[in-house]
Amino acid sequence: TVPLHHLHVSSSLWMQALQGLDYRQLTELSLSNAMDNSLTPAMVVDILQQCLGTLQRLTLTHFSNFRLPTLFAGVSGQLHRLTYLNLSFLPSDTLCPANCQILTEYCPNIQRIIAAGRASAQLSDGGLLILSAAWPQLRELSCDAPGVDLTIVGLSALAEGCRNLQTLQLTSSAGIDWELGIAVVAANCLELRTLYLSDCNSVTDRAIAPLFHSCHALELLSVHRCTQLSNDITTRLERGRALTVHRRSEMSN
Repeated sequence: TVPLHHLHVSSSLWMQALQGLDYRQLTELSLSNAMDNSLTPAMVVDILQQCLGTLQRLTLTHFSNFRLPTLFAGVSGQLHRLTYLNLSFLPSDTLCPANCQILTEYCPNIQRIIAAGRASAQLSDGGLLILSAAWPQLRELSCDAPGVDLTIVGLSALAEGCRNLQTLQLTSSAGIDWELGIAVVAANCLELRTLYLSDCNSVTDRAIAPLFHSCHALELLSVHRCTQLSNDITTRLERGRALTVHRRSEMSN
């Protein structure tokens, strides 16, 4: 048998063709159901069981009926070497508090987690309290749609518990006072390099000022439909330093 180190699959037809291969040295696994929705959680479990001790990067996307409890119920151990996890375009409860607890138990060393689409729709204070306590080494949290129950309590827990954050992406939540929230992030996450904020109408010139004073490693500030920001503040942020500011006020096509 031929040992694999990287595997990217988007159809069960490929899985059938790859039967009998040795997954025990797999370091990167990417499975997407975007093509024909033919991949099943059982197929994922079968591979994970063989590479528990070697897998470092895991991407699971477009599994419409995917549930984390079902997946990890079939996995017999922890993914100790896993540091990158992409759970984009999965069901909306993917990052609910109960599932955050499961993730931290089975994947204790995550440094980067991405949840695009509706996968983060139930991310709440409870979930961030769990993630920040278990993953102080976290360097990236990218979520398109944090839940409506996310408040300054959860954001503060993230900033104070994960001080090595380099990339943070969040969409507005009605419970967050962004002037206070950005101040907490700027005070604690001094290594922050990239910040994406979308639909945060309470983000003002005054709110983002702490980023300029504290986050000297900041390279990219992307603000999408943050209508209270003036052109003047973003121009001043860019002046005299290697910082790129992206502003988009219009709806995405």
